[in-house]
Amino acid sequence: MRSCFRIACSFVFLFFLSPQNSTFTSLSQASFYPLSSQKCSDVEKAALLQLKRDLSAAIPESTVAGDSLLPSWKPNTDCCSWEGVSCHEVTAHVIGLNISGYNFYDLVDSGDILELPYLERLNLVNCSIGGIPSFLRNMSGLIKLDLSSNKIGGQVPKWIWQLESLVHLNLASNFFNGIEVPVPSPKFSSLTFLDLTSNLLEGSIPVLPPSIKFLSLAINRLTGEIPASFCNMSRAVIGLRNRRCNEWIEQSFKAKKGLKKWKDELYTAKVSLLLYTIVHFLACIAQLLHGPLS
Repeated sequence: MRSCFRIACSFVFLFFLSPQNSTFTSLSQASFYPLSSQKCSDVEKAALLQLKRDLSAAIPESTVAGDSLLPSWKPNTDCCSWEGVSCHEVTAHVIGLNISGYNFYDLVDSGDILELPYLERLNLVNCSIGGIPSFLRNMSGLIKLDLSSNKIGGQVPKWIWQLESLVHLNLASNFFNGIEVPVPSPKFSSLTFLDLTSNLLEGSIPVLPPSIKFLSLAINRLTGEIPASFCNMSRAVIGLRNRRCNEWIEQSFKAKKGLKKWKDELYTAKVSLLLYTIVHFLACIAQLLHGPLS
């Protein structure tokens, strides 16, 4: 009797697993795949519409005609279909936002909170903004942030290092003149990409999170010694192109033989951007410390 019962149960189980069983198929699809009509949440749509109002207020009237700013952003449509908006293919949460190319100017005061808790990527490239938007302070899930080619000045704020999920940060082509300290220890930073090319950074080379794998400080006004902390940035790619690059090397290793030949070789190679791995950099240091280059 027990044997027959087990066989019957097995048959029923296999029946529901059968790909020909439309009941099982429809149940599985309903459980694991979103409905085709799934749309972004009302909360996230409202947040985007509020952002549009803030952006519109930040643009000089002479540059905007009617509803020409983000015209697809309309209350009666799905925000996942809007220009510059990317949504998760399953949950339909807003995960990406690209609103580059508009002259926002005063976006820094647009508001302290942007109700997009699942946002991972934000591009505000070439928007003429003069400061880092304050709503970014609360975006702990942000992974990639691109604020390049703007007019942001002052110091890079220390709170930006506290965005615990941030991996990629592009601040190139702005007017930053320094970096607020302290920079967090490795366990508090997930940042691996930092581009500060073409800013107004002055003074000594800043101490940055050792988690970084790509760093560009090219085309700035930095002077002084190369920080010892660079030795802890395992396999990092570092860009230091600058008219004073020789000064950094000379001040760090001025007493070592073979330095001039190493510098001359760099110039002979006509390197337009000094990008090299830390492994090669340490190898050069070792040669300088232990004798002339052969």
